[in-house]
Amino acid sequence: MTQSRRMGPFMLGEKLGAGGMGVVYRATYVKTGQELAVKCVGAEHVDNDQVTARFVRELKILKKLRHPHIVRCYGGGTQGEQMFYAMELVEGGSLADILSRRGRLSWESTVEFGLQICDALKCAHDHGIIHRDLKPGNLLTDGEGLLKIADFGLAKGWFEEVSALTQTGAIMGTALFMSPEQAKGETASAASDLYSLGAVMYSMLTGRPPFQESSLLKLCNKIVNDPVTDVGTHPEFVVLAYPAP
Repeated sequence: MTQSRRMGPFMLGEKLGAGGMGVVYRATYVKTGQELAVKCVGAEHVDNDQVTARFVRELKILKKLRHPHIVRCYGGGTQGEQMFYAMELVEGGSLADILSRRGRLSWESTVEFGLQICDALKCAHDHGIIHRDLKPGNLLTDGEGLLKIADFGLAKGWFEEVSALTQTGAIMGTALFMSPEQAKGETASAASDLYSLGAVMYSMLTGRPPFQESSLLKLCNKIVNDPVTDVGTHPEFVVLAYPAP
């Protein structure tokens, strides 16, 4: 897909990012000139029934959730075989980008971001939605201290088709931040999102996830069986919290 391509009522611009099943573009709503983001099913997945079903489910979920710390969806459609939906454009990049540039955050920023994510997760959980893929790359910032949860492509909710789409027994989500039950291939719950939030906040404070390994099998084994190093004893955190005079 090239720049300046029309997708429904939107003119697509630069590519902003890509995930497992979709590509996100900066776009302009032709009728008003409003800038927003448009997510499209990747061209390689247009014939994949499971991917398209997940895309439809993500659209349903986002249309249901209205919260200042969840990326807002404006609706979607199809053009030929290509599915798409429009959402608000969050200009500040992701938390992953911030950590890549700065290494880690102060405890004050970590607490503030953590409270925002908690508030958004409560909204999702109150609506019966579990995100299941909470990670720094799925947390977008406006550059002025506001954080928003994005990418509900692996979320599970109240829809009848969820059991078929979430592959019980399979590892879903990003391994570095997943909960022990997810690492074992078991059913995720709201508590799984809270574990992932803890792992994200650990990364904010230390600049690295709680566990790192060279293989998925070793990483999952550590998540399930090993205790997390106390963040207060982590060398990177100590340097941040107690700078030399």
